[in-house]
Amino acid sequence: MVKVLKASSSRLIRKEFKSHVDKYYWKPVFWSSSYFVNSSGGVSFDVLKKYIKQQDSPSG
Repeated sequence: MVKVLKASSSRLIRKEFKSHVDKYYWKPVFWSSSYFVNSSGGVSFDVLKKYIKQQDSPSG
């Protein structure tokens, strides 16, 4: 599943942003072959989304 997601997103990104991507990625591989999967432990989507948004800017 991850392989399919990475392949399809790579094709879409390369198609939509071709001129920009071509400046930095000359290899046919866009993503690395590794991936990370984790569980949120039953937390609701809204709580998880709020947590991720808080990671964008440090507090304090």
